[in-house]
Amino acid sequence: MQPMEPTPEQPAEESPTPAPAPDAAAAMKPPPDDRAVASLILGVLSVVGCLAWLGLPLGVPAVLLGARAHRDIRRSAGMRGGHGVATAGIVLGSIGATLFFAWLGVVSIALVRGSAELARAIPAAAAPVAEPITRTDALDRHATTAPPEAPSDGVVELHASLGPLRAQLATQATAARRSGETLLVETTAQRCIPCAEVAAAAADAQVQQALKKVRFLRVDVGEFRDELKALRMNEPEVPWFYVVDVRGHPSDAISADEWDENVPANIAPVLGAFVKGTLRARRQSWRGETAL
Repeated sequence: MQPMEPTPEQPAEESPTPAPAPDAAAAMKPPPDDRAVASLILGVLSVVGCLAWLGLPLGVPAVLLGARAHRDIRRSAGMRGGHGVATAGIVLGSIGATLFFAWLGVVSIALVRGSAELARAIPAAAAPVAEPITRTDALDRHATTAPPEAPSDGVVELHASLGPLRAQLATQATAARRSGETLLVETTAQRCIPCAEVAAAAADAQVQQALKKVRFLRVDVGEFRDELKALRMNEPEVPWFYVVDVRGHPSDAISADEWDENVPANIAPVLGAFVKGTLRARRQSWRGETAL
């Protein structure tokens, strides 16, 4: 018995077209646009390097490359992919640039505040001192109004309002020579705690006895900064004590670090030996003599 051939009324069944394999479907996916990949890389780097000032230099190119990648992908008619990659690059680049400006603002505010605090901390230079730091009544009696012939147990304060420092030192040196005194100059500063302690101790009987034949001057470094620098009487810390010769030249110097606490029992023997020229061992050396 022969098989029946299909009649025109019964067409042969068509076999279904097989679905593409997964690997084939992946192979048909368009490759990502190069600009999209570059945008993503720059976006990640801009976020990571925002604290190293790279947020803006890398974030802006990330946004621009991502935008151009979007344009090229739309025009490629499906031949290029990576739309999501480009979007991620744009977002990360924007975040990196924003963090850059935020970090710049934080640093700027910190610098402004630091500058303001520094300005408040530095005393105003070249301004006459209306009221010096804490002193005893005994020291107040020997203020700047004391004449060059002030007694040797007094403290004469020199001020810029009385003229150049060189001229004032020359006047005091002449007066000291006539009265057979040693001229001693102390440099001080405002809000200087050791200076205030030394000033208070200067009125003590022990210090007065040690400086019996000494003309004691006090100079504020804020008023005579430039002149003290020219004289090499501008050590970085205060107080310092300088023996000035008959020509008005500093010939020797020591700091308050030559003794321990700023009390009369410590100050008197060291200053006494210093003005007599018998202080040999020194804790700190002076940078040297210079001429006026």
